[in-house]
Amino acid sequence: MIRKFKTLALAAIVSVGAFAAVPSTASAGNVDIDIHFGQGFGFGYGPGWGGGYGPYKPHCMPGKALYKAKSMGLKKAYVHKANWNGVVIKGKKFGQTKVVGFGKHPSCPVKYWQ
Repeated sequence: MIRKFKTLALAAIVSVGAFAAVPSTASAGNVDIDIHFGQGFGFGYGPGWGGGYGPYKPHCMPGKALYKAKSMGLKKAYVHKANWNGVVIKGKKFGQTKVVGFGKHPSCPVKYWQ
């Protein structure tokens, strides 16, 4: 009985493989069969599931804000505060202490300059 089941399963696998290997001449009305094992193909929870791939950066990163502040002319700049509202950078310019506030958007827009 088990031998017959194995033979039947093997025949089914071979016939499905032969059916999938037949080339089609027209793209209309095709029957596509996709078999996926495991995760990562967009089905279920796991890598690759959901919106997109790669790191998700929902806010302005302190390193990027620090780089922008230094490129704006601040010397000895450092991150004073970073929270969900944005990033605050302090530094020196022309001998005076300056404070630059950056917004929470990933492009780090300048909110204020004091």
